[in-house]
Amino acid sequence: KIPTNATIYLGNVRAPTQGLYGFDPEENHPFATKSWLLAHNGIIHNESDLRNKLGIRRPHTDSYLIAALLEYFFHQSTAIESLDGTFGCWSVNLNTNQVSLFRCASSIFYKDTSFSSVKFHGSKMLKEGLIYSFPDFEVIDKFQYNSPYLVLEDEEEGK
Repeated sequence: KIPTNATIYLGNVRAPTQGLYGFDPEENHPFATKSWLLAHNGIIHNESDLRNKLGIRRPHTDSYLIAALLEYFFHQSTAIESLDGTFGCWSVNLNTNQVSLFRCASSIFYKDTSFSSVKFHGSKMLKEGLIYSFPDFEVIDKFQYNSPYLVLEDEEEGK
């Protein structure tokens, strides 16, 4: 049931690149832990190491590991710095209802109170290495990213 008193609705469509390719609710966004919801666009290359560290076998999707890291470390920047790969994510801290956005070598475009992994009319790309609050897109923290991949920058870079 969709709540009628919500002020923010978040959605995500998964195009599987890792894990299972058929539909399984456990393998699809958003991923939930006790304290976090998360959706991710990208590929986590140190997935096997993180699964071993956290003792996680299922779900098979690499995206779930980011939610699990947020639960494990709780501090977003510490969790994000554990990742090796590409990612554009939105997360919700279920304890505070804080919605956050962060990216590394993947895209998140924003305009007004909207965001997407695909550029849309008048949007700008969020900078890498920063954690933004939503819907105001204010920087709330930063992180060191460990991606050896091409860093994406928009010709009209945002905040």
